Amino acid sequence: MVQGNPAQDGRPYAILVSVEKEGGIPLPLTSFGDELQAASALEITASTSTLEGIWIADNSKLTNYPGGFDGFFISQLELTEKGRTAEAQFNALSDENPDSTCTWRPTPAGLVSSGFYPLGIEFNEDEEIIVIRSELFDEERTVYMDGRGHPQNGERANQGHSIGSWEGDILVVDTRNFADNRSPYQTGVPSGAQKHVVERYQLTGGGTRIIATFLLEDPEYIAEPLAHTRELIYSPHMEMLPFNCDPEATRRFVPQ
Repeated sequence: MVQGNPAQDGRPYAILVSVEKEGGIPLPLTSFGDELQAASALEITASTSTLEGIWIADNSKLTNYPGGFDGFFISQLELTEKGRTAEAQFNALSDENPDSTCTWRPTPAGLVSSGFYPLGIEFNEDEEIIVIRSELFDEERTVYMDGRGHPQNGERANQGHSIGSWEGDILVVDTRNFADNRSPYQTGVPSGAQKHVVERYQLTGGGTRIIATFLLEDPEYIAEPLAHTRELIYSPHMEMLPFNCDPEATRRFVPQ
Protein backbone atom coordinates (compact mmCIF):
# COMPACT_ATOMS: atom_id res chain seq x y z
CA MET A 1 0.00 0.00 0.00
CA VAL A 2 1.25 3.46 -0.90
CA GLN A 3 0.06 6.66 0.81
CA GLY A 4 0.68 10.15 -0.50
CA ASN A 5 -0.57 13.73 -0.56
CA PRO A 6 -2.11 14.25 -4.03
CA ALA A 7 -1.88 17.43 -6.08
CA GLN A 8 -4.87 19.61 -5.20
CA ASP A 9 -5.85 20.24 -8.83
CA GLY A 10 -6.69 16.58 -9.43
CA ARG A 11 -3.71 15.83 -11.64
CA PRO A 12 -1.79 12.53 -11.16
CA TYR A 13 0.98 13.75 -8.84
CA ALA A 14 1.58 13.24 -5.12
CA ILE A 15 4.16 13.60 -2.35
CA LEU A 16 5.04 10.16 -0.96
CA VAL A 17 4.13 9.64 2.72
CA SER A 18 4.49 5.90 3.36
CA VAL A 19 4.91 2.52 1.66
CA GLU A 20 3.79 -0.86 3.07
CA LYS A 21 4.63 -4.30 1.74
CA GLU A 22 2.03 -7.06 1.55
CA GLY A 23 1.15 -8.09 5.08
CA GLY A 24 1.35 -4.55 6.46
CA ILE A 25 5.14 -4.41 6.74
CA PRO A 26 6.22 -0.71 6.52
CA LEU A 27 9.23 0.29 4.45
CA PRO A 28 11.35 2.98 6.16
CA LEU A 29 11.52 6.39 4.52
CA THR A 30 14.50 8.46 5.65
CA SER A 31 13.83 12.19 5.85
CA PHE A 32 16.13 14.58 4.02
CA GLY A 33 16.81 16.44 7.24
CA ASP A 34 17.95 13.23 8.99
CA GLU A 35 20.31 12.48 6.11
CA LEU A 36 21.88 15.94 6.27
CA GLN A 37 22.29 15.87 10.03
CA ALA A 38 23.98 12.47 9.85
CA ALA A 39 26.24 13.65 7.03
CA SER A 40 27.23 16.76 8.98
CA ALA A 41 28.12 14.70 12.04
CA LEU A 42 30.60 12.67 10.00
CA GLU A 43 32.82 15.70 9.41
CA ILE A 44 32.13 17.79 12.49
CA THR A 45 35.88 17.91 13.29
CA ALA A 46 36.78 19.41 9.91
CA SER A 47 38.02 22.97 10.34
CA THR A 48 39.03 26.01 8.34
CA SER A 49 40.59 29.43 8.93
CA THR A 50 38.15 31.34 6.72
CA LEU A 51 34.42 31.77 6.14
CA GLU A 52 34.89 30.28 2.68
CA GLY A 53 33.51 26.82 2.03
CA ILE A 54 30.29 24.82 2.30
CA TRP A 55 28.22 25.05 5.47
CA ILE A 56 25.10 23.33 6.81
CA ALA A 57 23.07 24.28 9.88
CA ASP A 58 23.39 22.25 13.07
CA ASN A 59 19.89 20.71 13.04
CA SER A 60 20.30 19.44 16.60
CA LYS A 61 20.12 23.05 17.82
CA LEU A 62 17.17 24.15 15.67
CA THR A 63 13.48 24.15 16.54
CA ASN A 64 11.50 21.90 14.20
CA TYR A 65 8.62 24.13 13.08
CA PRO A 66 5.60 22.36 11.51
CA GLY A 67 5.81 22.97 7.77
CA GLY A 68 9.51 23.78 7.91
CA PHE A 69 10.31 26.98 6.00
CA ASP A 70 6.81 28.48 6.15
CA GLY A 71 6.30 27.21 9.71
CA PHE A 72 9.34 29.19 10.85
CA PHE A 73 7.95 32.47 9.51
CA ILE A 74 4.38 31.76 10.65
CA SER A 75 5.75 31.32 14.16
CA GLN A 76 8.22 34.21 14.14
CA LEU A 77 6.70 37.09 12.16
CA GLU A 78 4.58 39.73 13.88
CA LEU A 79 2.50 41.30 11.12
CA THR A 80 1.03 44.71 10.49
CA GLU A 81 -2.64 44.95 9.53
CA LYS A 82 -1.57 45.20 5.88
CA GLY A 83 0.55 42.09 6.28
CA ARG A 84 -2.31 40.12 7.88
CA THR A 85 -4.73 41.17 5.14
CA ALA A 86 -2.33 40.15 2.37
CA GLU A 87 -1.66 36.82 4.10
CA ALA A 88 -5.39 36.06 4.33
CA GLN A 89 -5.96 36.89 0.66
CA PHE A 90 -3.06 34.82 -0.68
CA ASN A 91 -3.89 31.89 -2.95
CA ALA A 92 -0.94 29.49 -2.98
CA LEU A 93 -2.44 27.59 -5.93
CA SER A 94 -2.28 30.53 -8.30
CA ASP A 95 0.08 32.54 -10.44
CA GLU A 96 0.73 34.92 -7.52
CA ASN A 97 2.75 32.21 -5.79
CA PRO A 98 6.42 32.91 -6.73
CA ASP A 99 7.19 29.17 -6.50
CA SER A 100 4.96 28.59 -9.53
CA THR A 101 7.45 30.52 -11.69
CA CYS A 102 10.63 29.28 -9.92
CA THR A 103 11.28 32.76 -8.52
CA TRP A 104 14.09 32.64 -5.96
CA ARG A 105 13.15 33.25 -2.35
CA PRO A 106 15.15 36.33 -1.32
CA THR A 107 17.36 36.52 1.75
CA PRO A 108 17.07 35.50 4.55
CA ALA A 109 15.65 32.39 2.84
CA GLY A 110 19.10 30.86 2.35
CA LEU A 111 19.90 30.95 6.06
CA VAL A 112 16.44 29.80 7.15
CA SER A 113 16.71 26.83 4.77
CA SER A 114 20.29 25.96 5.72
CA GLY A 115 19.16 22.97 7.79
CA PHE A 116 18.22 21.28 4.51
CA TYR A 117 20.10 23.13 1.77
CA PRO A 118 23.81 23.93 2.23
CA LEU A 119 25.28 27.41 1.93
CA GLY A 120 28.43 28.16 -0.02
CA ILE A 121 30.66 31.21 0.61
CA GLU A 122 33.35 32.24 -1.85
CA PHE A 123 35.75 35.19 -1.70
CA ASN A 124 36.95 36.97 -4.84
CA GLU A 125 39.55 39.44 -3.60
CA ASP A 126 40.53 40.63 -7.09
CA GLU A 127 36.98 41.88 -7.76
CA GLU A 128 36.37 42.79 -4.10
CA ILE A 129 33.23 40.68 -3.85
CA ILE A 130 31.95 37.76 -1.81
CA VAL A 131 29.51 35.32 -3.40
CA ILE A 132 26.97 33.60 -1.13
CA ARG A 133 25.14 30.63 -2.64
CA SER A 134 22.28 28.48 -1.45
CA GLU A 135 21.28 25.15 -2.94
CA LEU A 136 17.66 26.30 -2.56
CA PHE A 137 16.51 27.60 -5.96
CA ASP A 138 20.20 27.84 -6.98
CA GLU A 139 20.37 31.22 -5.23
CA GLU A 140 23.51 33.26 -5.84
CA ARG A 141 24.15 36.66 -4.26
CA THR A 142 26.99 39.07 -4.86
CA VAL A 143 28.17 41.03 -1.83
CA TYR A 144 30.20 44.11 -2.79
CA MET A 145 33.17 44.66 -0.47
CA ASP A 146 34.65 47.74 -2.17
CA GLY A 147 33.06 50.34 0.10
CA ARG A 148 30.22 51.32 -2.23
CA GLY A 149 26.76 52.15 -0.92
CA HIS A 150 23.37 51.00 -2.12
CA PRO A 151 22.13 52.41 -5.47
CA GLN A 152 20.15 55.60 -5.07
CA ASN A 153 18.46 55.41 -8.48
CA GLY A 154 15.60 53.23 -7.29
CA GLU A 155 16.90 50.11 -9.04
CA ARG A 156 15.49 47.05 -7.24
CA ALA A 157 15.97 43.30 -7.66
CA ASN A 158 14.42 40.14 -6.23
CA GLN A 159 17.58 39.40 -4.24
CA GLY A 160 18.10 43.05 -3.37
CA HIS A 161 21.50 44.75 -3.35
CA SER A 162 24.12 43.52 -0.87
CA ILE A 163 27.15 45.36 0.48
CA GLY A 164 29.59 43.97 3.02
CA SER A 165 32.09 45.14 5.61
CA TRP A 166 34.13 43.71 8.47
CA GLU A 167 33.57 44.40 12.16
CA GLY A 168 36.75 42.78 13.46
CA ASP A 169 36.39 39.13 12.40
CA ILE A 170 32.64 39.40 11.73
CA LEU A 171 31.39 39.70 8.15
CA VAL A 172 28.42 42.08 8.03
CA VAL A 173 26.15 41.90 4.96
CA ASP A 174 23.62 44.71 4.48
CA THR A 175 20.88 44.13 1.86
CA ARG A 176 18.32 46.65 0.61
CA ASN A 177 16.62 47.57 -2.69
CA PHE A 178 14.41 44.48 -2.79
CA ALA A 179 11.84 44.18 -5.55
CA ASP A 180 8.23 43.57 -4.49
CA ASN A 181 7.63 39.87 -3.81
CA ARG A 182 4.16 38.44 -3.23
CA SER A 183 5.25 35.63 -0.92
CA PRO A 184 8.96 35.53 0.00
CA TYR A 185 8.26 33.60 3.22
CA GLN A 186 5.95 30.99 1.60
CA THR A 187 3.08 32.27 3.75
CA GLY A 188 1.39 34.92 1.62
CA VAL A 189 3.00 37.82 3.51
CA PRO A 190 4.58 40.11 0.88
CA SER A 191 7.76 42.15 1.04
CA GLY A 192 8.28 45.61 -0.41
CA ALA A 193 10.63 48.51 -0.94
CA GLN A 194 11.19 49.02 2.80
CA LYS A 195 12.58 45.52 3.37
CA HIS A 196 16.05 45.52 4.95
CA VAL A 197 18.16 42.53 6.04
CA VAL A 198 21.44 42.60 7.97
CA GLU A 199 23.37 39.33 8.30
CA ARG A 200 26.46 38.61 10.41
CA TYR A 201 28.84 35.67 9.98
CA GLN A 202 31.58 34.84 12.52
CA LEU A 203 33.94 31.86 12.45
CA THR A 204 33.99 30.02 15.78
CA GLY A 205 34.66 26.64 17.36
CA GLY A 206 38.25 26.52 16.16
CA GLY A 207 37.10 26.96 12.58
CA THR A 208 34.48 24.19 12.70
CA ARG A 209 31.43 26.47 12.85
CA ILE A 210 29.96 29.82 11.92
CA ILE A 211 27.64 31.79 14.16
CA ALA A 212 25.19 33.29 11.65
CA THR A 213 22.56 35.89 12.51
CA PHE A 214 20.10 38.02 10.61
CA LEU A 215 17.80 40.92 11.40
CA LEU A 216 14.82 41.28 9.06
CA GLU A 217 12.82 44.52 8.85
CA ASP A 218 9.94 45.49 6.58
CA PRO A 219 7.67 47.92 8.46
CA GLU A 220 5.08 47.92 5.68
CA TYR A 221 4.18 44.28 6.41
CA ILE A 222 6.12 43.25 9.56
CA ALA A 223 5.27 45.01 12.83
CA GLU A 224 8.49 44.08 14.69
CA PRO A 225 11.97 43.23 13.36
CA LEU A 226 12.73 39.50 13.30
CA ALA A 227 16.10 38.46 14.73
CA HIS A 228 17.45 34.92 14.40
CA THR A 229 20.73 33.13 15.22
CA ARG A 230 21.99 29.68 14.26
CA GLU A 231 25.20 27.67 14.02
CA LEU A 232 26.52 26.42 10.69
CA ILE A 233 28.87 23.44 10.56
CA TYR A 234 31.83 23.40 8.17
CA SER A 235 31.02 20.61 5.72
CA PRO A 236 33.72 20.23 3.04
CA HIS A 237 32.47 16.70 2.27
CA MET A 238 29.18 18.08 0.92
CA GLU A 239 28.47 19.24 -2.63
CA MET A 240 26.28 22.10 -3.83
CA LEU A 241 23.87 20.20 -6.07
CA PRO A 242 21.72 21.93 -8.72
CA PHE A 243 18.16 22.70 -7.59
CA ASN A 244 17.02 22.88 -11.21
CA CYS A 245 13.54 24.27 -10.61
CA ASP A 246 11.43 23.59 -13.70
CA PRO A 247 8.65 26.19 -14.29
CA GLU A 248 6.70 23.73 -16.43
CA ALA A 249 6.71 21.18 -13.60
CA THR A 250 5.80 23.69 -10.87
CA ARG A 251 2.82 24.95 -12.84
CA ARG A 252 1.31 21.46 -12.83
CA PHE A 253 0.18 22.23 -9.28
CA VAL A 254 -1.56 25.49 -10.32
CA PRO A 255 -5.19 24.99 -11.48
CA GLN A 256 -5.70 26.09 -15.07
